[in-house]
Amino acid sequence: GSGTDTSRNNERAAILSCGLTVILASMKNLAGAETFGEKMLLRSSWGEQDAYLNAAIHLVRIASQSLNGNDPSLAAMAVLAKLREQVPAFDDCFLLKLYSSDNNAAVSPDTTSLARLASLLQAYDVNAAFTLQQVASCRNGTYFLLNMGVTTALISAASNYAKEVYGPGGGLDEILERESYGVREIQPPDFLHGHLLLLNTMLSLGTAELAPPARERLLHDAAQVIQWYSATADRLLRSFPKDLELTIEFLTCLHLVASSLPRNSKSVSEGNAVGGSNSVLDTLVDRHVLTRLERRVIDLAFHLAEFPFPIHFLPPLPTRLGSVERAKLAQNRHASVNISYGTSWWDLVPDNSQDDALQVLHLPDPPTGSAESGTWGSQFGRTGAQTGSARTAWTVQKYEYALASAKCLEICLLYLQIRADSTSGLSFLPLDGLSIAKGICRCSDAARAIHERLGHLSRSSNGNLASMLQSTFTLRENQVADATNYAEEAERSALTELGPRLGQCASNLLTLVYAQSKKLNREVVASHGTGGSFQAKSAVSEFASCIVPSLEHTQIESIGIGCYLDDGDGASPENEFIKAVAKHVREELDRLSKGLVM
Repeated sequence: GSGTDTSRNNERAAILSCGLTVILASMKNLAGAETFGEKMLLRSSWGEQDAYLNAAIHLVRIASQSLNGNDPSLAAMAVLAKLREQVPAFDDCFLLKLYSSDNNAAVSPDTTSLARLASLLQAYDVNAAFTLQQVASCRNGTYFLLNMGVTTALISAASNYAKEVYGPGGGLDEILERESYGVREIQPPDFLHGHLLLLNTMLSLGTAELAPPARERLLHDAAQVIQWYSATADRLLRSFPKDLELTIEFLTCLHLVASSLPRNSKSVSEGNAVGGSNSVLDTLVDRHVLTRLERRVIDLAFHLAEFPFPIHFLPPLPTRLGSVERAKLAQNRHASVNISYGTSWWDLVPDNSQDDALQVLHLPDPPTGSAESGTWGSQFGRTGAQTGSARTAWTVQKYEYALASAKCLEICLLYLQIRADSTSGLSFLPLDGLSIAKGICRCSDAARAIHERLGHLSRSSNGNLASMLQSTFTLRENQVADATNYAEEAERSALTELGPRLGQCASNLLTLVYAQSKKLNREVVASHGTGGSFQAKSAVSEFASCIVPSLEHTQIESIGIGCYLDDGDGASPENEFIKAVAKHVREELDRLSKGLVM
C-alpha cells in the first residue's frame, strides 16, 4: 500500500503488540505465562507457529527502522525486549529465526532486520542494544551478532563519540585534557549503558562457545571499545557514586576481557577462559591508556574497601596501622600533608529529601563491628531517627548504595587479581600495603558485624511473631507491628546480600596480599648481592608492618571471615581455605622479614 497505509498498519501492529505484553504480564502474575507460552508455541501446529513467527518478524522490521521520533518503532522495540522475559517458550531457535530472517526472505545478510538493528548502534541508538541483547542471550547468539558486525558497530560508535567529545585523539593522549575548573561537566551518553550491557552479555555468554578465531576477534573488538571509552571511564571512576550502573558495567567489561585472555602473549585464541597476563592485555589496549585506567581502578577499590559505610559508623582502625601511616607521612620532610579523616564517597550520597524525610522507612544503623572491642552488633537498638536527623537516617536506599559499592569493589578486586596472576603482573600495579590492610580490616569487621546482626534477627523472629499475634485485635498496635516487621525484613534482605559480598571482598584483598608477598620474594631474590638489596628489604619491612596488624586485628587465621558465603558455622571449605591463605601469608611475611627467601 501507500506510505500512509504502511505507517498506519505499523501503528496498529505496535498497539496490538503492546496489548499482548500487558496480557502476558498479567498472566505471569497469575503464574500462567509459561502455560500460555507452551500452548502458543510448543503445542501449536506448524502453520500457527509460522504465523507467530511472521508476526514477530513484522515487529522486528518495524523496530529496525529509524527510531528518531518514530513511536511505532519505539513501541515495537519495547515489546520485543519484553517478549523474551514474559514468554519462556520463546526458545533460542525461534529468536534466531526471528532476527536473522526478513518478511521478504532476503538472501543478503546485510538486509536482514538483525543487520539493520546493528547499524542503528552506530547512530547512537538507545534502544537497539537492548533488543540485540536478547539475541546475545541465545545459544550461538554471540556468533550471529559477531558475523553481523555488531562489535564493529560498537567500536564505530565508541570512536566517533570519543572524537566528538574529546577531539581528534579521542581522549587517548597521555594528558587527557585541561581541567575545566567546574566550568563544564561532560555527562556520559544515554546510549552507553545499553552498548556496554550488550557487549558484556556477548563476553559472558559467548566467549566459551566461540571457536578460537571468533573468540580472538570478540576480545580484540571489546578491548577497542574499552580503549575508546577510556576517557569517559576515567570520569566515571573519579565521580563515583554518580552513574553507578554505568560504572559497574564498564568495570565488568574490563574484567570480562581480562579474565578471558590467555596467560601468555602468543595469541588470544590459544588462551583459556581463566587467568590473565600483563603482556597480552598490553597488546590489545595502549599501555598508557591501560596504566591510567588501572590507577583509577586501584584508587577507587582501596577507597571503597576503606569505607563500606559512612565514616561515623565505622570503628577505629588498629592503632598500629595509624602509627604506620603517621610514620610514612613523617618521611615527607619537605612537604606538609594533611589527611581529612571525615570525608569519603558517602559524602556525595544525597540525604533523604526534606519532603520524604519523615515518610521514608528508617532502619537501624548499619552493623559495622570492631574485632578489637568484640562489640559486633552493639548498635542493634539504635535507629537513624534516634542517632541523627530524619534527613540523615539510615534507609533502604542507603543500603542500595552500600550494595552497589560492594559490587563495584568486588569487580575491581577480581580484575586486580587477574592482573596479578602472571609473574610480572604486579610490577606495574602500585599496590599499597597500608591501603590493603585498611580494606581487610573494614570489610572483615563489617562482614562479621552483619553476621551477628542476621543471627540476632533470626533469633528475634519468633518473638516478633508472638507480638503480632497478641496485637491482632488492636489496630494501632497492629500497624506498629507491621511497620516493625517490614523494616526488619528490608534490613534482613539487604544484609543477607551485603554480608557475604563484603566477606568475599576481604578474601580477595587477602589474595592480593599473597600475590604481593610472592612478588616481594622475587624482588629480594633478584636484588641479592646488588645495590638494590636494601631497597627490596625495606619494601618487605614496610609491607609487613601494615599487613601483620590487620591479620592480628581480624584474626582471619583462626576464625576466618565472618559472613563469608553466609555459611553460619564458619566451617565451610571456602572459609577453611581463606584461613589457610592467611596463615601462609603470615609465614611468608615472617620469612621475608627475617631475610629467608625461597
